Amino acid sequence: MKLIKIVFVLLGTLWLQGCASPQEAEINALKAELAEVKQLQALIARKIGMGDRVRPDSIEMADGIRVGSNNANVAIIEFTDLHCPFCKKFHEEVYPELKQAYIDTNKLLFVGRELPLLNLHKNAGMAAVILRCANQQNKYAEVKNELFSIGASGLTLDYLNTIPDTFSLDSDAFQHCLKNTDVHNSVTLSAKYASEMGLGDTPAFVIGRIDGDTVTDYEIIVGAKSVEEFSKIIDELAK
Repeated sequence: MKLIKIVFVLLGTLWLQGCASPQEAEINALKAELAEVKQLQALIARKIGMGDRVRPDSIEMADGIRVGSNNANVAIIEFTDLHCPFCKKFHEEVYPELKQAYIDTNKLLFVGRELPLLNLHKNAGMAAVILRCANQQNKYAEVKNELFSIGASGLTLDYLNTIPDTFSLDSDAFQHCLKNTDVHNSVTLSAKYASEMGLGDTPAFVIGRIDGDTVTDYEIIVGAKSVEEFSKIIDELAK
């Protein structure tokens, strides 16, 4: 409770200063201070295990891999670990039905983002990079299926070298992508973003109404829940 009071006192002070100082430079300075306060609040909340209490009003789709129509009204953002058995369960048992009922009918946009749990699955980050590189050559679905199929034990250096031939990829472009720090940073930033929202388990899903490159009015599902649980939220948001 003390943390909450401190934050509100700071916010109240900033608000009063903003009302008294309409100059553009001062307003920008106040905005910067407010952003710092929010970051501090989120940091402290994560430290004491309350990260889920400071979630933003909207969630960014960012550079997540998109499947479906951008004209859909509802999006589901998946934060996944390609070596997580529950992520595999969702991908194999739930996702196909959601795809058929909602994604293929342009009612839902699927956005794939990453949350590799490196303390549990040391090669999950590399698997995420591989998938992003496959997506650059329009092989997202096929390679995602394969990565879930082979699991952590199957992702060896020898296997990695077979991917271009197996999926008819441009080998040079694929190898260049694997070494691209921007691709690795995308995975890292996705995991960091999920952590800042208090998400620590996979799979985690944000389902909400599309507003530009974000989703609002969202709900969060953690775990490989049933098709019915996903459908209930999607149908309600689509009204």
